[in-house]
Amino acid sequence: MRSRSNWAAFVVLVAALLLGCDQATTSPYASIEPGVAAASDVSATGLKEPFAGTAIACGSGEVIDLSGTLHVLSRIGSDGNGGLHATFHFQPMGVAGVGRTTGTKFRGTGVTRSSQNVSGSGYPIVATDVNNFRIIGQGPGNNQHMHAVTHATINANGVMTADVDLFSDECR
Repeated sequence: MRSRSNWAAFVVLVAALLLGCDQATTSPYASIEPGVAAASDVSATGLKEPFAGTAIACGSGEVIDLSGTLHVLSRIGSDGNGGLHATFHFQPMGVAGVGRTTGTKFRGTGVTRSSQNVSGSGYPIVATDVNNFRIIGQGPGNNQHMHAVTHATINANGVMTADVDLFSDECR
């Protein structure tokens, strides 16, 4: 189980990094998330970052070298009560790879969405991450589908009241 101080530290670190980003622009959005108080200080950032990594092919176990671009969208702001609200969207774009042994071609697809909401007093904190990543190969039976959900809620007293970790990894 994650501790509430780890979640709080993560949220504060992400906020500090994004608020200090030179590429942030003022956003016309009235709020960061539906149901969240109107944001008074909102910035939105869109970045395209080079991506390179390796994966293991579903079924054959072959090593795949992947490369392409990771598109990152972020929105972060504070509300009238000093709360912090942030959303992040990560999506591979043009990610492709080749198996080292067979030369089989693969594509990387999917999306990761993350949201963090922190009260101006530090608690409550609500953080959710949903990751869907797929490595799609040529032919049948070598498509890997990974899905992960993490969620934590820390109440106003600093007590973790929800801690969810779900993960699946399927070969289709």
